[in-house]
Amino acid sequence: MAENTKTPVRRKPTSGKKGLSRRWRFLLSLLALGALAVIVVVLFKLTSIFLFTGNEHLKLKKVTVISPGWWNGRSTEVSKLLGLSPGVNLFDLELKDLRKRLETHPSIKKAYVARVLPDTLAFKVSERIPRAFLFDNSSKLLVDDVGMVMSQDSCVAIARDLPVIIGVPRSPDIKPGRKLPDILPAMQLIMLCRMDFTDFTPATVSVRFPGKLNAIIHYRNGSRPYKVSMSATNLREMLFTLRSCIIRARRLEDPRTSIDLNYKGQAVMR
Repeated sequence: MAENTKTPVRRKPTSGKKGLSRRWRFLLSLLALGALAVIVVVLFKLTSIFLFTGNEHLKLKKVTVISPGWWNGRSTEVSKLLGLSPGVNLFDLELKDLRKRLETHPSIKKAYVARVLPDTLAFKVSERIPRAFLFDNSSKLLVDDVGMVMSQDSCVAIARDLPVIIGVPRSPDIKPGRKLPDILPAMQLIMLCRMDFTDFTPATVSVRFPGKLNAIIHYRNGSRPYKVSMSATNLREMLFTLRSCIIRARRLEDPRTSIDLNYKGQAVMR
């Protein structure tokens, strides 16, 4: 019997044409998607121009300002400060830029702005609160709790009995918009008395000597002023010590009014 010999079937090598066609289809798909994305962006831009930036009905006619203080209702001042002109399209104005520029004003702590269609820009302003006079109580310069210098002409109404920061060298460089880091301990003392030690009323606080505060302080709105010298650090502890000292002196009817708190944990009366 003749042997059945099977001739092995030779597979044809895979042609590179199919691989190339797949790559071409992939590239064409990417190009089509890219073209579609471009068309969508162009249509969006054209639609935005038609509906917003090119819309004749969305032009600025009115500016409103809401604030609990000096800036309330001062749309003219805000428009002048930001260079806003009637007739500009609302969507040609960058709200973030307007907000940042408004917040550069010394008396403005935080600002918010929104478009109110069809023709209004609405501002809401949070103002800095003056906490002390600078130099003397007839000065036009005031400072807030972080040492920002403001003008009395453009800030919230103030009480004439605000404390006075003294010992700061007078200079043309000290003007509204400048922060004074050297007075921060004095501002901390004033704010502690206002918030936590309300039985103390500072009249003046001197920052003449670095690291030290010299203050004139009234106790329980009394007429007798106490001259107090203290470190510019650990102010809360200093005020606790001062309170104990004054209470003891009043109980003993001690007439002395000069108190030195520079001795650690002790108060020396003179």
